[in-house]
Amino acid sequence: MGFFSNLFGKKAQENSVTVSQQVAVREKEDDNWETIPKWIKVDDPDERRKIALIASSIAKYDDNGKEYILKNLEKRNPEYRKLGIIVASTINFMVPNSTQSITSIKKAKS
Repeated sequence: MGFFSNLFGKKAQENSVTVSQQVAVREKEDDNWETIPKWIKVDDPDERRKIALIASSIAKYDDNGKEYILKNLEKRNPEYRKLGIIVASTINFMVPNSTQSITSIKKAKS
C-alpha cells in the first residue's frame, strides 16, 4: 500500500499546485479585461418612451387579461452588436460552415 501512495501521492500534490497556479493566472488575466454588456440601460426620455411603447404593444398582443408593469427598460448595446457581427463574419470567413456562438465579448481595460 505504501508503494502505491508513494507512486501516486506525489503527482496528486503536484497537480493540485498547478491547478491553483492556473486559477491565479486566469484571475490575473481577467483583471486586464472588461466585459461588454449585451444590454444597456436607457437614459434618454424619448428613447424610453419608444422602448416602453414597443414593450407594451408586445405585452398587449399576448394579452390574457393580465396587467404588466415595466420595471426595467434596457436596449441592446450597439457596441456589442457591432463587435459580434465582426467576430461572427471573421470566423465564418476563416472556417466556412462552422457553428460557433458568442457567449461574451471583452475588451482590454485602458
